Amino acid sequence: MVYLPVEDDHTFNHLLATNITKVIIVDFYGNFCAPCKALAPFVKDLADRKPEVVFLTVDIEKCRSTANSNNITSVPTFAAYINGNKMEVITGPSKDSLETFVNKWAAQGPSASESPVPGQVDLTPFINTREAECLNEDDKHTLASLLSGNGKIVSDCDEQLIINLPFNRPVKIHSISIKGPKNEAPKKVKIFANVVATLDFDKAQNSESIQTVDFDEGDLINLRFVKFQNVKNVQLFIENNKGDGDQTIIEELKIYGQPIGQATNMEEFKRVSGKVGEGGH
Repeated sequence: MVYLPVEDDHTFNHLLATNITKVIIVDFYGNFCAPCKALAPFVKDLADRKPEVVFLTVDIEKCRSTANSNNITSVPTFAAYINGNKMEVITGPSKDSLETFVNKWAAQGPSASESPVPGQVDLTPFINTREAECLNEDDKHTLASLLSGNGKIVSDCDEQLIINLPFNRPVKIHSISIKGPKNEAPKKVKIFANVVATLDFDKAQNSESIQTVDFDEGDLINLRFVKFQNVKNVQLFIENNKGDGDQTIIEELKIYGQPIGQATNMEEFKRVSGKVGEGGH
C-alpha cells in the first residue's frame, strides 16, 4: 500500500515530482468534512488493493497553496495525475464512482511489478535534510548534494562513513538501496535506529546494530521489517567498500518504506559535537 498523508505544500510538490512515472490519486479533504471522514476507510482499502498507485491525502487547510493551485473549491475532491499532469477530477463521489475512477486511471500506469519495491515508497521526501549529516565526507562531495539529487558522497580520510538521516515523521523501513562505482561502493553497512545523537566511529564500530547488511549481495537489501516499525532516525555506519580501498563513493541512497504518525520533534535528536567528520577519525 502506498498511502501518504501530505501536510505541507513542499511535500506535495516533492512527491508529485519523485513519483512522476506512477499514477497518483490525490484525495483533497478537510477535517471539518463529514463525507471526507466517511470515505477515508474506503480510500485506504483502495490503496491496499492498488499497490501500483500512489495515494496522497492532502489536508486543504494545511496545504492552502496546493488547494488553490488545483482550484479545489469543495471536498472531498479526487484528482488523477500521470507524468505530473492532472488528468481528471471528481468531486463528492460515491464509493462506486470513486472505485471506477481509480480503476480507470490505474489501468493507464505501469504495473506494480515495475516498482523497485512494490507497495513501498521512497522515503527521501520525509528526511529532515537540515538535520541530516555525514561524518568523514569530502567537503566537495556531501550528503546534502546527494539528497538534493545534484551530487554524490565521497569519503575523506579513509573508507568509512557515518550517515545520520532523521525523518520529519516516524516511518516504517522495508528496504535500503545504496549504489556507487564497482570498487568504491559500500560493502558492509551497520544500521542503527532511533539513536538520540549521531554516533562517532568508535561507538559505531563497537555497538550492536539492529541489522548489518552486505551489499555484495546486491544494491537493494530487504531489512528485517519488524525491527524498523517506528523509526524517527536511521544511522548507517559504512565500514568498508567492495574494493577494500581507502575511498568510498555513494552515488545513490534510497530508503523504502511507509511514513506513519505525526511530525517528529527534532529537538530530541542532536548532531554530534565538534566538526563534521571528527569522532574517531
